[in-house]
Amino acid sequence: MIRGKGTRDRERREMKMRGKIWAFMVVVFLISLATMGAIAAKEKPEEGYLAPDITVKSLDGKKTLKLSDLRNKKPVFLNFWASWCPPCRKEMPSIQKLYERMKDEMEFVMISVDSNEDALKKFLKDKDYKFPIYHEGWKKAAELYKIRAIPTTFLIDKKGMIKVGPIQGSREYDKLEDKIREELGIKKRVESGK
Repeated sequence: MIRGKGTRDRERREMKMRGKIWAFMVVVFLISLATMGAIAAKEKPEEGYLAPDITVKSLDGKKTLKLSDLRNKKPVFLNFWASWCPPCRKEMPSIQKLYERMKDEMEFVMISVDSNEDALKKFLKDKDYKFPIYHEGWKKAAELYKIRAIPTTFLIDKKGMIKVGPIQGSREYDKLEDKIREELGIKKRVESGK
């Protein structure tokens, strides 16, 4: 069969168009895969991921905190603990010292997983800790952060990315201040008189 020049040109244009359509479809497919992956991995309670957004209420009920509201403002020290937990009790004095030194540079989000609110209040009254305690909303927060043991701590940078964590078990955080500052990009404190 003999084809005319017009037929061959039309067939070439059609093949070229099909090739462009396939290329476009492949690009759309790859972008879709990348987007789905980015969405699926956007928030995850692991280092290198955006910290899952939680909403918790302070123990006194006066303050509601949405973690994402802190993004681009301050790094976050996020700690899950309970008053009945010996390792939690052990690290509380060091967290209080760290809080006293860094409260203006870092937000402390101390989430109590106590089921007995009266026991929690008594514990706090006896110890006179000054860092903010959040309680209402702890179950959902613990679920999102996959808390399996307490104490568990996360260090979250100013952008909302988890830089360190989960850290399980008791630590002397006040002795780790320089390391915390380094991980979260907070300038070292200059001691007066030095």
